[in-house]
This record gives sequence, structure tokens and C-alpha cells, in this order.
Amino acid sequence: VKIVQGSGETNVSGVSGPVGIAFRRFDHRVNVDGINGMVELLFINNLNANLVMNDVRGEIRNTATGVKLDGEGKNGFRAQIGTGGAPISLSGINGDVVLRRE
Repeated sequence: VKIVQGSGETNVSGVSGPVGIAFRRFDHRVNVDGINGMVELLFINNLNANLVMNDVRGEIRNTATGVKLDGEGKNGFRAQIGTGGAPISLSGINGDVVLRRE
């Protein structure tokens, strides 16, 4: 599944295989849940968002400049992208998560 995000709420759930989402403009909630495969998030331009990841059973690779993951624990990982903003939520991922910025 590949998605180029424009605007509007996005929900991706129950996918067996890789999921790729490119965020160009972003002002609504994105939920990604129950994925059996790699999830790749591409942040384009000066995106502002808050990222929350819970229950990821794979490696998290962050090559996105300006995106720093905060801690690991009961609540998983969090990151502020740019100045923060609308939420991006990942949970129940059975695969790697890759964060990139263009």
C-alpha cells in the first residue's frame, strides 16, 4: 500500500505487506494499525506533526533529519516533527518502521 497524503483523516488497518506514506501537507489525524510488514513514513518539506508509536515489533530506523525519537517504555516512542501538530499514530506493527525526510 502506498499513499501520498494530501489532507484529510487517513486510517490504514489490517494490511499484510509493506505500507508507505508520503506526507506533503498535513493537518488531520493519521492512524496506522495492525500492519504485518514494513512501514515507511516520508516527511516532505516543512511538515509539522506529532508522531506516536506503540507496540512495534521490529527495528525503528530514523534517517529523517530534524526528527528525534523520545524514549522507549510503556508508552513506546514519541517524536515532534517540526513544531508539532496533528497526530500520526502507529500501533500493532509487525515489521520495521523507517522514518525519512526529503
